[in-house]
Amino acid sequence: MAGSTDVSIVNLELVLSGFRGYPQVDSGGTHLSASPQIAQELEWAGFNMLVTANNHSFDFGSEGILENLRSISKTNLVQAGTGTEMPAARQQAAEGQPRQMGKRTQRVHTAQR
Repeated sequence: MAGSTDVSIVNLELVLSGFRGYPQVDSGGTHLSASPQIAQELEWAGFNMLVTANNHSFDFGSEGILENLRSISKTNLVQAGTGTEMPAARQQAAEGQPRQMGKRTQRVHTAQR
């Protein structure tokens, strides 16, 4: 079903780090991670954008976030919400740049505060 739309967005409620990094005490006790291969599976399933900022983004600390970004960068998925610096986190979706998503070219914008 995801592949039948022009834009399919997933809230990635975990990190694709393969449990790399160190579980953070302040996560509330639930540390969610999956194999980095899942990024390719999501792309195969027809998804084309991931939201990576949520309550599990930092479950495995900075190393988990960096591994998550590396995993996603190996695909054509667009991601928004995390990055190596605040401007990158806000503009990961290549703001204003045309990007082929589905059958149409879209301009992807991220929310600005």
